[in-house]
Amino acid sequence: MPQNSSVVVCCIAKDISKTFLIDYQKINRALSSFKTINWIIVESNSSDGSDTFLENFAEHHPEVHMVTLGNEKDLGLTRAEILAIARNKYLEIVFTKQEYSNADYLAIADLNALNDKLSPESVLSSFEIDDWDFCTSNQAGPYYDIWALRHPLWSPNDCWEQLSFYRTYNKRPNYTLNAAVNVRMLTIPVDSPPILVDSAFGGFGLLRLSNKTVGISYQGLSSEGKQICEHVSFCEFLKKQGGKVVINPKMINTKSTDHSERISFLNVLLRNAKYPIKLLRVLLK
Repeated sequence: MPQNSSVVVCCIAKDISKTFLIDYQKINRALSSFKTINWIIVESNSSDGSDTFLENFAEHHPEVHMVTLGNEKDLGLTRAEILAIARNKYLEIVFTKQEYSNADYLAIADLNALNDKLSPESVLSSFEIDDWDFCTSNQAGPYYDIWALRHPLWSPNDCWEQLSFYRTYNKRPNYTLNAAVNVRMLTIPVDSPPILVDSAFGGFGLLRLSNKTVGISYQGLSSEGKQICEHVSFCEFLKKQGGKVVINPKMINTKSTDHSERISFLNVLLRNAKYPIKLLRVLLK
């Protein structure tokens, strides 16, 4: 249970100088049931002075370990590869530094105000679930993290690959985006049972450290050299070791994001307003 356990908050950071303090306070409060809380922050590719800001912050907060990878934008890597490199850096620190050898959990958290609704109660609800190795968050609105999601019925494949396939045969961008991505953004009631998935993240997750997590890593490319969401490879490794990945409907971390706002009525209306004849046809049906 948390009161007898230590947790390490693992984050990657880009352009967070204006929002970090609020994130730090909210996440610490949400994890306040744990015996000890440490932080590892990996910064890269910032243009707002986040590296200097975080270095200064870490100097005055001994529980915070901060490293910067500098600017990797010009290395010719995909977005997922860059994210995987940063995430693997915090895993390397956790698994090689003596001060983290007694850690029981990792709290993998996105910054930039993506965990503004996370609470101690929502985190504790994860420990009401009997069996999991990676317990991930839910949103009060539509579930947004579709690229990281894999479920045999709900989201069995890469949504962006499916979008690319659809656009080979249908040139209407809003129609294909809705069919491949937006339709998967279910709103999961908070009182739903836990959802066993093949992969998920959603901006926050608790990873239970065990023999199943030895050697775990993130990959940004598939074995065929295609870009994949780094969380998919992470969860795939865990599952191969016998681990279980769940979405905890009670662990609400935010209401909406830029992704989920895309399917709001106003945004759909504004997008379709660019195509007045098509919109008129829809309204006259």
